[in-house]
Amino acid sequence: MDDDKIGKYSPNFLIDHKIVLELKTVPRLLPIHYRQVRSYLKTNNLKLGILVNFRGSKVQYKRILNGNATE
Repeated sequence: MDDDKIGKYSPNFLIDHKIVLELKTVPRLLPIHYRQVRSYLKTNNLKLGILVNFRGSKVQYKRILNGNATE
């Protein structure tokens, strides 16, 4: 995954160089988690990110779109 670094950070998964998949195990998703995925999308000019949280009574996921992507 070293090739997929974005700045000094790297997403958990970059699927087919099109979709960022970011996994969390936190009590609840916070605005900083959404900003992290949006940053990955903006930096790589990607359209779709999926943020998944595995902690809690059920799996929570959110689709995050980059409206500025020019793909």
